[in-house]
Amino acid sequence: MLKDKKGISPIVGVILVVAMTVLLAAIAWTYLSGMTSNPGKVYQVAVKAQRVANGTSNSDIIVTYIGGPDQSKVTQLCVNFIGANSSNITANPSVTPSGTVICWDTPLVGATAKTWISSDKKVHVVVNATFSDGTQQVIYDSVI
Repeated sequence: MLKDKKGISPIVGVILVVAMTVLLAAIAWTYLSGMTSNPGKVYQVAVKAQRVANGTSNSDIIVTYIGGPDQSKVTQLCVNFIGANSSNITANPSVTPSGTVICWDTPLVGATAKTWISSDKKVHVVVNATFSDGTQQVIYDSVI
């Protein structure tokens, strides 16, 4: 038997370690480079949503457009009452709901959307705004 044989020479070992390091660096760079892209403009407008007892076994969910620094750029505002009855939905200023969705073109600050539901029921409220550059942004999303 030969006693001086070795499994892998030190040079091959160093080459393998360097290759693995380069490969891991390439994987990390590829993963992280996708995270540095610009997400685009984030507009600042707000709504307030609240549940209010209405003196019966029902309660009202009222969504009010508050506005904000970018309110002049809002071209459309849509409120969706997911899980509500479409016949219980009203808006001020008045617009006709499309199912459970109320949309205003160029909304005014103070615009409200309202639905009434049984006091023990939850409704998912989602508010989307469309801006003058065509982008859309969810400005409210909660279960009330």
